[in-house]
Amino acid sequence: MLAHELKLHHLGFAMLPVYIKPKNIATMIPTDYKVDTGANCTTIGNKRLNELGYDNEWIKSRKLLEGDARPTVASGLPVDNCYEVVLSEIRIGD
Repeated sequence: MLAHELKLHHLGFAMLPVYIKPKNIATMIPTDYKVDTGANCTTIGNKRLNELGYDNEWIKSRKLLEGDARPTVASGLPVDNCYEVVLSEIRIGD
C-alpha cells in the first residue's frame, strides 16, 4: 500500500500531481490538480480539456448539467454551461 502525505494550504486545499490520458494518445499527461476539501464535485476547464485533445464539440456532446446538478462556486452561485465528462483514465500521484 502506498501512502502519501498531502499538505493542506491554510485555506483548505492542496495541489496534487495527476496524470490524465489524452483523447487519442496513449501517453499520460501530467497536470497539477487542486484538491479542495470544501468541494463536493470535481471540475476541469475546457481549455485544459482542449489541450488534452478533447475539442469543444466533444465536450458539448456530453450531458449538460442543469438545475441543482450544476456545480457552484465558493459563494454558492451555480455555474452555467457545464458538461459532465468522463475521462478514460487518470492516475493520482507520482
